[in-house]
Amino acid sequence: MSVQIVRRLMQGLGAMFLGVLLVELVLRIGFAAWVSFHGDLGCCSPGDELCKAARVYNEFIQRVPPSGVLPFDERLGHRLAPGLRNNSFSDGLNTNSAGARGVREYADTPPAGVLRIVAVGDSYVFGQEVPDAGAFPAQLEAGWKDIEVLNLGTPAYGLDQAALMLELEGLRFHPKQVVVGMIGDDWIRARSDFFCGAKPQVVRDNGSVVITGTPVPSPDEIRLQVLGKPLVLILAGNLLHRLTSRYPGLLASPDDLDDRATADAMMDRMATSAGAAGADTLFILMPFGAQRGGTYDREIFNSYCASRGASCIDTSAFFEAEGDRLGSEAYASTYFSGVHLSVAGNKAVANMIAARLGLDTKP
Repeated sequence: MSVQIVRRLMQGLGAMFLGVLLVELVLRIGFAAWVSFHGDLGCCSPGDELCKAARVYNEFIQRVPPSGVLPFDERLGHRLAPGLRNNSFSDGLNTNSAGARGVREYADTPPAGVLRIVAVGDSYVFGQEVPDAGAFPAQLEAGWKDIEVLNLGTPAYGLDQAALMLELEGLRFHPKQVVVGMIGDDWIRARSDFFCGAKPQVVRDNGSVVITGTPVPSPDEIRLQVLGKPLVLILAGNLLHRLTSRYPGLLASPDDLDDRATADAMMDRMATSAGAAGADTLFILMPFGAQRGGTYDREIFNSYCASRGASCIDTSAFFEAEGDRLGSEAYASTYFSGVHLSVAGNKAVANMIAARLGLDTKP
């Protein structure tokens, strides 16, 4: 090969390289401008790398500081910070030294004659958009005799994080009863390694459904991963994700997980870990906002409960009946605050739990 041919080949490769760099630069400038215009795009569905990139770019551009309310945790992804006082995050939020909601401290072992309950789950258990005393765990503790209820619910948790929170924190308080609250989105979140931030992930491994991805990458590690990856590859990957979401059989794998398998595995895991510690488990399906009439989540939840003979409360029947009785507008204003339950909505859930457990009201 002559020197001239080699020179032309090198020039062509150099031009291609510069062209790719120019495309990547234009893409990054355009993407950064788009993210800056739209701001926070919300949390991400499993496999949505473009959403993940948008969140990372937005935090980088806006110089968003680390959360003081929900700091990073390498075991869980994030958790409530301990010792919060009158924080504006959720109507005067307080947390105790263990990061449980409220100011009350709990000994590792409950007093004699007291039923200790540990509640785990997402923002519906936490009590988003209501004060500490308005969340159903606090209402349960305040309204019924001889019980203590630790609220370890955490905003933006999937079922995988709820299971880990129970194992890592909840069971060390020696409960006799575990309450797991959920919405249908929680088993979808469980299959993602990034929702509102990096988190553990549920996968199928050699036929078993397991939680992987711990220790969870820190925000700095995620930032380096995303900013260091060519945006053209992220866009191509997102296109593939959208195609496989629209046509599920396109690249199907025996290791793929569906909603039912994810929910079953995580609920089994929580029931098993609680049972090994001497606690019973009560699963609760919460209403997802004031929307009514959905059956998909109920079918998955109730199928699990029937097949396992588990103790479960599907709150849908109560809230559907109340919607029919009050009408949509009055129903939404009575039982909901935004997409979450209001104080009255949380009270209704507390009543259902107390009735199921046979608790005695305080005089």
